[in-house]
Amino acid sequence: MSNSRWITQDEVNALPVEPDAAFVALEERARARFDDEMRGLNEHAEGYEFEPLMHSYMSHVLPAAHRYGIAALQHWQRPNRSTDLNRRIAQYREFMDDVDYCVADLKLGAAEAAREQTIALNAAHRQKLRDLLSEAAGVIDLIDVPVLKKDELRRRLNDLQRAVDRELTSLGAYGALAMSVFKAARDEAVQWEPVVGLVERMGRALGIAKDEEERPKLPPPPKQIEDKSGSKKDQAAELDDEIPF
Repeated sequence: MSNSRWITQDEVNALPVEPDAAFVALEERARARFDDEMRGLNEHAEGYEFEPLMHSYMSHVLPAAHRYGIAALQHWQRPNRSTDLNRRIAQYREFMDDVDYCVADLKLGAAEAAREQTIALNAAHRQKLRDLLSEAAGVIDLIDVPVLKKDELRRRLNDLQRAVDRELTSLGAYGALAMSVFKAARDEAVQWEPVVGLVERMGRALGIAKDEEERPKLPPPPKQIEDKSGSKKDQAAELDDEIPF
């Protein structure tokens, strides 16, 4: 397979905007192509047969690492094609190992960042949001707007409904709904006022839930152990009563 076919321009255009995510996505595509080509070789293939595939993989991933500022891979350069074949293969494998480590680290960082954009709703907050979503869906059905606009907002409501039903609710689903509603209300504020009000109430409910989630939970006070033996003063008095002199 020629280098130009490993990653198409359309695939590059569709990469995420965020640099780390773009690098991870591009590397996954390049690795998939590499694996496909390797499976097409004989299991007893010689190094000269699969080395060009390793070269093609690095030719796609390394410039992406430089372009997207992936610090852990900045020191890498492609092996000189005039060097010993086995040495080049060893360098390619070392590069791929470094990429595997780097991709795993980026994915863990992305998961941690995504976790910060979620809320673990309790039963009361979850039900509150469900009620608001149901009310908003009813209002949208009644207002006089184009069908396409209604369909878009229904999709946003459904996305948020699914997010609310999950163990961790994504704030991104609410943001997408709010953006669509506020954009629609820009030109017809009066007609959209009831929906805007409901979306704002959803935002306040999510804010309260997030605040409660992040508020430090104080440990329960230590349990008091009742002293059934009485005070020291009482014990002394009882002792005096028992002594006859």
